[in-house]
Amino acid sequence: MRSITNSELREVLSFPMAVEAVERAFGSLGRGQAAMQLRARTSIGDSKVTTMAAVLPEEGVSGAKVYTTIGGRFTFAVLLFDSVSGALLACMEADELTRFRTAA
Repeated sequence: MRSITNSELREVLSFPMAVEAVERAFGSLGRGQAAMQLRARTSIGDSKVTTMAAVLPEEGVSGAKVYTTIGGRFTFAVLLFDSVSGALLACMEADELTRFRTAA
């Protein structure tokens, strides 16, 4: 399992790469060859935890994005799994990943 930081992601990500990945993922979803969990929020007071997940067999991965919202501030993380073996591939700080995906 690899632990990946925001700064490491910043070094390797590009907006064209993000656009291509989003297009592939939504294409798979549109063909019924991927599944996506609706956003689920758990909160009390000013503290929230939100989860989203997707299974992308064509890409060989499944993943979950988890983030907190506390005092209007967000902190994002992504867990990435092998969709065949179930092995945990990576745990990523995902503030930078979220920025790229949102723009894509």
